[in-house]
Amino acid sequence: MDFHDSLSTSNAASAFSDVLKKERSVIGELRKDSIQSGSIGEKDYLGLALSGGGIRSATFSLGILQALADFSLLRHVDYLSTVSGGGYIGSWLIARLKQNEKSIDQLEKNLSPLESPDPNTQAWEPIQFLRAYSNYLTPQLGFFSADTWSIAAIWLRNTILMQSILMLALAAIVLSPRWIYLGPDILIGLPVWGRILPWTAIALVVSGSAFGLRKFGGSNTPKQWQVLFTVVFPLFALCCYAAMMIYKTVQASWLQPVYAAVVVSVSMLIVQEGGQVRSKTAREALPLWQLLFFTLCSGGLAGILTYSLIQISTAATDTWIVMTVGPVLVVAALSFVLTCHIGLLSRALEDGQREWVSRAGAWLNICAACWFTLFFTAIYAPLLMLRLDEWFQAALPALTIGWVVSTAAGLFSAWSAKSGGSGTRAQSLSLKLIATYAPYVFVTGLLFLLSFTLHVVLARYAHPGGQPLFESWSGLLSRDGFIAIEAQYWDLMAASGGAARWLVLSSIGLFMLALVLSRRFDLNEFSMHYFYKNRLIRCYLGAARKQRQADRFTGFDPNDDIQLSEVTRRPYPIVNACLNLVHGKRLAWQERKATSFVLTPEYCGFYRSDKSPKERRWLAESAYRPTSKYGGKVYLGTAMAISGAAVNPNMGSFTSPATAFLMTVFNVRLGSWLGNPRHEWTWNRSSPKTGIFYLLCELIGATNDERGFVNVSDGGHFENLGIYELVRRRCKYIICCDGSQDSAFAFEDLGNAIRKCRSDFGAEIEIDVNQILPGAETGRSRAHCAVGYIQYPRIQRPDGSALEEASIGYLVYIKTSLTGDEPADVLEYRKLHPGFPHQTTADQWFTESQFESYRRLGYHIGRKVFEGSMENVKRTPPESETAMEVLFKDLQAASSRV
Repeated sequence: MDFHDSLSTSNAASAFSDVLKKERSVIGELRKDSIQSGSIGEKDYLGLALSGGGIRSATFSLGILQALADFSLLRHVDYLSTVSGGGYIGSWLIARLKQNEKSIDQLEKNLSPLESPDPNTQAWEPIQFLRAYSNYLTPQLGFFSADTWSIAAIWLRNTILMQSILMLALAAIVLSPRWIYLGPDILIGLPVWGRILPWTAIALVVSGSAFGLRKFGGSNTPKQWQVLFTVVFPLFALCCYAAMMIYKTVQASWLQPVYAAVVVSVSMLIVQEGGQVRSKTAREALPLWQLLFFTLCSGGLAGILTYSLIQISTAATDTWIVMTVGPVLVVAALSFVLTCHIGLLSRALEDGQREWVSRAGAWLNICAACWFTLFFTAIYAPLLMLRLDEWFQAALPALTIGWVVSTAAGLFSAWSAKSGGSGTRAQSLSLKLIATYAPYVFVTGLLFLLSFTLHVVLARYAHPGGQPLFESWSGLLSRDGFIAIEAQYWDLMAASGGAARWLVLSSIGLFMLALVLSRRFDLNEFSMHYFYKNRLIRCYLGAARKQRQADRFTGFDPNDDIQLSEVTRRPYPIVNACLNLVHGKRLAWQERKATSFVLTPEYCGFYRSDKSPKERRWLAESAYRPTSKYGGKVYLGTAMAISGAAVNPNMGSFTSPATAFLMTVFNVRLGSWLGNPRHEWTWNRSSPKTGIFYLLCELIGATNDERGFVNVSDGGHFENLGIYELVRRRCKYIICCDGSQDSAFAFEDLGNAIRKCRSDFGAEIEIDVNQILPGAETGRSRAHCAVGYIQYPRIQRPDGSALEEASIGYLVYIKTSLTGDEPADVLEYRKLHPGFPHQTTADQWFTESQFESYRRLGYHIGRKVFEGSMENVKRTPPESETAMEVLFKDLQAASSRV
């Protein structure tokens, strides 16, 4: 039966209750073809979870699958939930059912070493293909291998294209301070607009503040963007304007303090009355005369601070200093006045109103910090670099080398499995420190270098007196050239200021060029996502095809991949990914910074737990869309690659803003931007048409679930075992294969899954894993697995017809471990490689012996776990219990006896 026979083809966003109802209906129909009556309850579901961990987990899980095939257990699996490396082998299994084997019975026979023991037969060809491509990224090893050089060529090409967009946009921003400072001069020269603009800003600030204070606790509370554009930004623009006016009109300095005192006093009175600041309680109410007196005191303080700023500006002889520091000082003065005024008002202000003012003040100070950083970088960074070169002749080369080394170290630490993206937090201290601080060194160096480069270019063309300092670039870039530039630094700045019109056009031109290029350079195609996806498809989906016709030059066959919506057999695949919410609204998720995103044959999307009223009419309440039309058709290879995108600027709880900046600039991006399932206009698109906005969001870690496109990456960035979505579906029986890197046996991924299942579903997982812990003396575990209980709470049925009663489920947790009874070759490999079976996930280049050791270990563990209990299942079970009930009860009893 086809999955789609009984399912709606509607394009509307579906709720999870509808998704689950249809999944259960389809699975019920498909069970008739492969499950004997009495083997499992009609409403009981068996889920198999294959964890993340790269090729290590994929190869270990292959052995587990072979053991399950020995006992004919694969036919009973309803859901196959995979994450990252588990998705490699899970996709291989699904593709075999689609393109190779005709039934699950035939697949079990071909996969079982007992049924097909000869590795030279056709049944073993898919596994032998995996063995041959165990170095799936570069199958042909060696420095002069075409595969090795292809990695460098593809990364370099894509990085140059993406960097061209970023550098053009950043150059436009860094160039802007050189002409922004002329704004006040223009306003002064325009009698009408020079007066209207400041008063318009004052009106916006006053009215916005009054409305915000009045409605701070009501249902009509202004949204953040409304407060920013009606209060914060106009107020900061006023601060900038005030700083320049103080500097430009020092001749009439006695008028400025009076003007400031009057404006501040009047504005405060309007805000206080309009915002109903005076307490309504008789005990705390302020008499009007006190309110007026305190307001005049605050206005007088504003006048005194203005006078102080005038004295400071009188000593300043440079417009650049005023424009860099002036707005910051005005903001500081205004903050001090507001602080004193709030103190004077005391209880007349309600707590919520004080919080509102504090939040607006925080945003104002953020604007001031950004302003200072931008102006200092654009104006003073080149001078600082020139002065360092003058004072210490080896300073610039040494700093450059240090910057390059720290950047390379930061990239390595971000890529390394020990510093994130592998689903583990057992990180070494050195890599933690590098991953934390190296990105900041890189960002600082990049901005300084960009500013210095722009200044050198301007020195070549915007030179004082109309004569270039040097006729050639070589002379300009020599040490004599740097000395000349430093000597005439401020003359060059003045000359560039005189060419403000051209600088404005240059800034606009640079940004428009970045916009055009971002429309031509697809954000997904020119990341490393397609490079990664193509090699995964060649290895794992190519191995599943009998009639493969690969290109003789590249080794790729476009027909290896299949549409995810065309997968029509059990087990029903759930490919788990991570939807990054680094800038999400849910405060409780500030640690996880993500939510689960699934790709299945029927639906792609995520569960939206936030039921607050939507603020945008184009955002749907639910977030699941039909896979056949989602994202311009989702392929199994795409789902597999997204689920395994371990290295990405935004990585759920592993995300660091500075690291995100570093990884975006160097195009270390394996994740993908997909149409937002909530968005009515973009959910069926594969990528943004103009990607610069989303590239900048990735750069600064501003991903969320409200824009047209969402950023998805490795499922291990959210939950690395794959049991989260099975618990959401209330599977009674879950087999979890944990092949993650956990040499310390901290069981971090298991703990993470238990916490999330409890927090999000109310499901309590009780399991004792002490028997898996290695002994202090022997270093060996007492058992390879532990069996626990899942206590499902009482909830509403998916169709809303009744309550789904509380129930008990079983979790069989299998972990890569050694008990000492493994085959001799596996133990020998362990002696030579002490990290086995928890070698780093960063190692994606397996040798033949490494591949066979992990596969054989998985097969050995799978047989050890199920062999004894399957003997009991062969006996006729009682009428009141199914075969699956007997199996899992026996597994639990055996686990408790260890």
